[in-house]
Amino acid sequence: MSKRNSEDSELSPAKRRRQNWKDHYAVNFKFVKPSRKGENFAFCKLCNCDFAIGHGGAHDIKQHEKANKHQLAVSSATTQPELKFGKTRENLDVIRSEVLFTKFLIEKNLPLSVASDAGDLFRTLFPDSTIAKDYSCARTKTVAIINELATDSHNYIVERLKGA
Repeated sequence: MSKRNSEDSELSPAKRRRQNWKDHYAVNFKFVKPSRKGENFAFCKLCNCDFAIGHGGAHDIKQHEKANKHQLAVSSATTQPELKFGKTRENLDVIRSEVLFTKFLIEKNLPLSVASDAGDLFRTLFPDSTIAKDYSCARTKTVAIINELATDSHNYIVERLKGA
């Protein structure tokens, strides 16, 4: 073995060439995106975790795909009920009622935990109402609506200030 070959095999891990993120990884593997940890990492959208790709690049992604944690995330993602949002009049009325009740919670400064029991209350108060039957806005959905309303309000204020 030549001196040069023996030196190459004894290089420290820091001096070896590492794989960096390549944009085609996101095309070939829909569940990954670039990680904030650095160029030698990928982020799995299903597992919600960063993992190293510095050693083998696409091979590391394939290995992650076979891992138990990833397989559990895939199975839980596929067992979630599919949401159907058709633009029917009834669906729009339900969405409108969910947004209006969320607005009421904000205006009256009520705790968001109130939203968890509101659907049951509405179904009891209005047993003949199709809107009450389809109302499904608990705390998590209420928070999502609040975030969306806040984003819309922020964008509206920014546009108004730009025009001033």
